[in-house]
Amino acid sequence: GGRLPPVLPSGGVGGETWDLKGSTRGRLAPRSSPTWLDENLLASRRDDPLLLAEPREKHKLARALYRDTALLADLGVMDYSLICRVDVTRRLICCGMVDYLRTYTWDKQLESYVKASGILGGGIREPTVISPKHYKRRFRDALLGYFTSSCASTYQ
Repeated sequence: GGRLPPVLPSGGVGGETWDLKGSTRGRLAPRSSPTWLDENLLASRRDDPLLLAEPREKHKLARALYRDTALLADLGVMDYSLICRVDVTRRLICCGMVDYLRTYTWDKQLESYVKASGILGGGIREPTVISPKHYKRRFRDALLGYFTSSCASTYQ
């Protein structure tokens, strides 16, 4: 098979790639992994958040996330990610939605119900599979919390 060109630019020194779902359940990659997950982000960027230079950039990101997740939820899609490539050398963050083909089918609904009810034992747990509406809400809330904007900048 052929090889596709990279969608996100490869990073220079200090570059990082994140696969973000807005969940910390099972979202920790080994330090040697080329792509880190939500828990890695929260641990490594606790004192150094993903900083957007202008408040309007966070607003643009929020608008894009709201539009994209609203469409995906309307289509019954869940379990998507936001891939972010942080290129420290070029002072650039590139992001894109991926894995948006998994729909919330009847078997996923059943799995969610069974896990949430505790019917099969093990106590009542938060299901790993959630509806597109709940996924959208969790995704938006978490992802927007991962990014911050400089308060020194203002709209012009």
